[in-house]
This record gives sequence, structure tokens and C-alpha cells, in this order.
Amino acid sequence: METLMVDRVHSSLRLFMYRNAIFLCERLCAQFPSETNVQLLATCYLHNNQPYAAYHVLKGKKLPESRYLFATSCFRMNLLREAEEILCPVNEPNMEVPSGATGHYLLGVIYRCTGRISAAAEQFTQALTLDPLLWAAYEELCILGIAEDTDECFSESTALRLQQEHTSTSTLVKSNFANENRVLSSSVSASFGDIIPKQIKQLHANNITEVSGYPHTSIMPPPLFRNVHAYQNTISGDAPTKQKANGVSQPLRRKYMDEARLKKVSGRLFNSDAMPRRSQRLKDTTTNSNTSQIGGNGTDHLSGSRYEVIDEMWTDNMSGTSSSVSTADGRSFEQDRAERILLQDSKVALGIRELLGLFRTLGEGFRLSCLFKCQEALEVYRKLPESQFNTGWVLCQVGKAYFELVDYLEADHYFELAHRLSPCTLDGMDIYSTVLYHLNEEMRLSYLAQELISIDRLSPQAWCAVGNCFALRKDHETALKNFQRSVQLDSRFAYAHTLCGHEYSALEDYENSIKFYRCALQVDERHYNA
Repeated sequence: METLMVDRVHSSLRLFMYRNAIFLCERLCAQFPSETNVQLLATCYLHNNQPYAAYHVLKGKKLPESRYLFATSCFRMNLLREAEEILCPVNEPNMEVPSGATGHYLLGVIYRCTGRISAAAEQFTQALTLDPLLWAAYEELCILGIAEDTDECFSESTALRLQQEHTSTSTLVKSNFANENRVLSSSVSASFGDIIPKQIKQLHANNITEVSGYPHTSIMPPPLFRNVHAYQNTISGDAPTKQKANGVSQPLRRKYMDEARLKKVSGRLFNSDAMPRRSQRLKDTTTNSNTSQIGGNGTDHLSGSRYEVIDEMWTDNMSGTSSSVSTADGRSFEQDRAERILLQDSKVALGIRELLGLFRTLGEGFRLSCLFKCQEALEVYRKLPESQFNTGWVLCQVGKAYFELVDYLEADHYFELAHRLSPCTLDGMDIYSTVLYHLNEEMRLSYLAQELISIDRLSPQAWCAVGNCFALRKDHETALKNFQRSVQLDSRFAYAHTLCGHEYSALEDYENSIKFYRCALQVDERHYNA
């Protein structure tokens, strides 16, 4: 029941049915109270934008995952000191930060919000060391103006380390699968060992006249093989079988074997023209004595042959996936498996290098933009493939670079392209509205503001666009109210503080103007506009 409920909760989360997930998870925690289930409930609350509920159920929990979720809840509620204490307890300085790279990243954001820039940079660097593909950490370092060159962060050594981590992870998964399979084989073998004596007794009880009508050859008659597979089917439970033309029922191999190889192996195992059985060799060496025994009191010998056939069939069947079994072209399964693993590893290595190459270009462009080396940043962005360049994020970065170069026409062009390609992307739209303000595009600015508000009324960028629209009409008081609304929605939005300062300056309220400029600098000390 617990497993079923957990599965249903995860399914609801995947399908964005957060209320359903919360209801099921509350029932789960009531029926099976454990910290792991409480973590799942807190995850549901956070997905449903209820950090206060997650805070309540996680308070006092000690597992690393619980600590990370609790810190996330505190951060969303702006309880920065409490979030820091749970991530890095003062009384336990040697305790590891939970959740690895993401935990260090969250701690770095907390340090940056509280003005401890050097400590924040240290945490972001640690996060990037643990996970070189954690782009958000590198982005924060760029915003702080202390990011390393991308050739160092996303170097060849980083690619090798990622490849080794992937190889070790895949090896561990395969090892676990092999261990489970070995346990399963052992249990099946033990069960077969218990059943064999019953089979032999039944064969003795069925009298030898049952096979005396067959020619005295070294090959056992077909009914015996059918009986052997019938016994194997009873052992394997629901294992499916495939029917051959002569009526012999053959159990399928393990699921992960290739079907084409299965046919080749099956043909070798059950082809009467293949290598001679032990019973056949024994028959060839004792032909004369066996002939007389079958005609008279040869029951013991024949039943012994039956026992050998059953034993050999089981041995061959259990060793069907062994590396000693070869394919038609003479190569073993082990060789094919090694080649497949090598091919897969080479594909992984190529994918890692391509991804790090993309990160190098994007990271270098963003780093140069944050250092206000805008012309160099534009040259780097132009090196991107067309599929990556024509995306909302890259086009917005290009538009920002032209904005810093005071080339408003080009900035307008790229922001318009970005908005057309990704109309629901709000990041950068505050700068776009300022570009339209400088170009005196009142109608387009008004349309942009209405469009952003219709997309998300709770985004600070949308209210910045509305404020710029009124500022262009010289309605500074209304513009100020909209900019203050933006600050209300996100107190860490430095540009909104700066725009408030501009409006107070236009109203000749210089005291409040200075106040908002200082607030902007507290959020981002490199925000030169303030």
C-alpha cells in the first residue's frame, strides 16, 4: 500500500496535480509516518507554493534532504538567517552542506543576499566544482564579476571527470542488476534441485515400456524433452514459452538477451545434430551391453540416462547467457557486450564534450557582458550555432549588449526577435521597455506593457514596463506607483529600485531618490545605473 501511494503521489506531481498529490501524501504520512514520507509531503507543498506548510512539517528534522527542503522553505519566506543556520549549523561547523552542489548554491545565494560577497563566491565556486553543469552557479559568479575563464571551468579535465562519473554510475547500476539476477538464478536453481527427485520418482513409476517402442538409438525420444520443458515451466512460474515446429516447447531466455542471439543459441542447444550429449557418448561406448539391458532388465540403465538428460538440459539452460556461448560468426556474447559498452561510452564522451563546448561559448559571452565588454561579448555570441543563437535567452543577451552600447535600434531589433520567438519569456523585458522608452515608441511600449501584464501580473518586469509607459507620458507619480509595485513583488530586483530613484529625481524628491539608489546598490553593488 505504501509503495502504491508513493507512486501515485509522484505521478500527480509529474502531471502538476499538486492538490491531489498533497491529499494523497497527507494520507500516506498518516498511515506510514516516516521522515522520508514527510520529505515527500514537503516537496508537494513547495510545488504548490506553500513554503509555510513545508516549513511546519520539516521543522526539527535532521536528515540531509529534510534540511535542504527546510532551508528552501525558509528562503522562500525570506527567513535567511534560519535558512543559513540549517544549512551550516554554527554549533556543528564540520557538518556537510546537504544536497551537494545545490546546497552550496543555495547557501551562496543567502550569503549574497546578506552582503557577504566573498563567502558567496566561495560557495558558488564549490557548487561548480561539485557539478560543472550547474549553470546557475556560474551565472552568479559572472554577476558578481569574479567568474573564471570558461576554458578553466569547462575544460578537458572537467569532461574527463564527468565521463568517469557517468561510467562509475552506469557500472554500479549494471552491478546491482547482475546481483539481482544472480540471486534470482540461485533461487530458481535451488527450487529445481528440490523438484528433480520428484521427477525421477515419477519417471520410475511410469514404467520403461513407455519408450521401448522407439528405435534403439543414442538420441532420447521427443516425449522426454517435452516432459523436461514442462517441468521447467512449472519452476519458472509465468515465464512465457515459444512453440517450435516439432512441438518442443522452449523457455525464453532472460529478458535482456537479444532475440536474434536467442534463436542462434536455441538452435545450438536443442539441435540433435549438434555436439553429442553425455548420454550419446555413454551409449556409443556401451552399445552391446545396453542393447541387451533394454530388452531385459535394463531399467536402471535407462532411468539413469533419463536422469543425465534432465541434468544436462538444466545445465545448458542455466548457462545459456554464459560468455562461452558464441554467435554464428564465432564471436562470444561477452565480446559483443564489451563492444556495445565501448560504443556507448564513446557516445557519452562525445556528448559531454559537445555540451561543455556549448557552455564555454555561452559562459564566455555572459561573463564578458557582465564585465561590460559588450562588443567582445557580441563576437562570442555570434560563434554559436544558429539553433542556439535563435533562442529567447541568447537574443535577450545580445539585446542587452547593444543596450549597454547605447545602440537602441539594434537592441530593439534583437529584443523584438526574442519576444516573437519566446513571447512568454519575461526576463529582459524590463530592459526592452526602457529601449522603447528611449526610442519614444509610445504605442509599442503600451502594447508591450499590456501584453506582459496579461501573461503574468505578478512579474516585476511587467510592472516596470507599465511604469516606463507612464514615465514616457510624463506621469511620474503613476509611474512611481508601478515601479514601487515591482519592488513589492521582488525586493531583490535592483533595476526596479533604480527606476524608483529616477522618478523621485524627476519629482525633485532627492532624499527618497538617494534612498532607492542605495537600496539598488545593496542588492547589486555593480549596478552602475544607481
